[in-house]
Amino acid sequence: MRRLMAMWMLLLWLLTGCGTHTTGGQAPEELPPAKPQTEPSEEQDCTQECIIELEVERTDYAPSVKTFTYFIHNNSGEAVEFGTQYSFQQKTTAGWVTLPWKPNTGFHDLAYHLEAGETAAFTCSTAQLLTEPGTGSYRLVKEVGSQTLYDEFKLGESIYTAETPYGFAPLEQLPLNYTAPDGMAGEAVFTQDGAKNLEATEEFLWKAGMGAACQLRTVQDYGEGSPMVIDVIYENDHYLWRMWSAGTVTEKRFSYLITDGEAIYLSNGVDWENQRRYGGNTVLPLLIPEGVTAEMVTAVEKQAVTRLENSVIRYQALSEPDETGLWSASLWDAGEYPDYRAPFSVQRHDFSGGGRGSTYDLQDWDRTETEITAIEWRFGGKLRLTCLAADGGESILEFDPETETLTSLSGEIPTDGN
Repeated sequence: MRRLMAMWMLLLWLLTGCGTHTTGGQAPEELPPAKPQTEPSEEQDCTQECIIELEVERTDYAPSVKTFTYFIHNNSGEAVEFGTQYSFQQKTTAGWVTLPWKPNTGFHDLAYHLEAGETAAFTCSTAQLLTEPGTGSYRLVKEVGSQTLYDEFKLGESIYTAETPYGFAPLEQLPLNYTAPDGMAGEAVFTQDGAKNLEATEEFLWKAGMGAACQLRTVQDYGEGSPMVIDVIYENDHYLWRMWSAGTVTEKRFSYLITDGEAIYLSNGVDWENQRRYGGNTVLPLLIPEGVTAEMVTAVEKQAVTRLENSVIRYQALSEPDETGLWSASLWDAGEYPDYRAPFSVQRHDFSGGGRGSTYDLQDWDRTETEITAIEWRFGGKLRLTCLAADGGESILEFDPETETLTSLSGEIPTDGN
């Protein structure tokens, strides 16, 4: 049973990614030979009147960018299905030329289903093209339903580079005398005069809600001391919160966005109720300090409902990353699994895209704990579990995910930060 659940939980995590391009794992499909020139016919030409539309996220990128987000908008009035395949074309004096892939490049044999009126986000990559693309005009081409769709973009001078994929310079590069008026385009700014560029917050919620990598930068400068510049970056299915103030940068990772019906917070609980259950009265970072609309709250509430319907996870904590990846630990609703008493899951997420994980139960170690009430990653990659004991007291345990060993910590939780 434990092995079955471990495999199920790992599969659930792997399926949450939005990238579709692959060069390993499952046997690739045979790709058709590169065509010297492919120009979609007039009836296939995707214009503003298209009922199904392909949209590349940006109109321009630096040549250093290899991975791109794109969207498929289905306004056709009926559901549409499509695969993972796509191609790139370059504009030449002879017209649009399809760029060939490296040998043995393939795509996962998956089918996507997009309901009418919905938009989905995906990723594509030029990393496996036979020749690295340079400065010029390109377009992404994809078969969706019975249509051939495409959208153009340019490679050249751009604020969107491999080092700054969202157009923002790192917080560490901000000058010590930074103030809100110095802000870059795309920042949401909050001063004593009110909020500016709230459209950036709406775009961030829209993209993150689809699983698309994105960044929101907010600047809070109320004329009292050094301003706060906060980056929230959504990547690899979690949120990285980074705050700059007077040249000092602090950061923390969270799994979800939640709402109490008024504000929007970063959280490790899948919704407000589970955050309070497992996170207690922890002070949560605000995503948007002011100007939250009812539409924003509704969008976040819908995300929580979807998570509750599609996963047994109710609370997920993330470790600090090392050179190759990070760990996540999850508490989940075991109501449907009476064989479990105090379950938790631990997964390894590698930056290369791989991972591994397993599900455990405290009774596997013949312990007397009846419930896990809190989890926290500590320094050294150890997971600390706060539990209720059968005698009504509290128990503090430490789990090493590398060795899968569990030890009991005597006394109260240390206060020295170690």
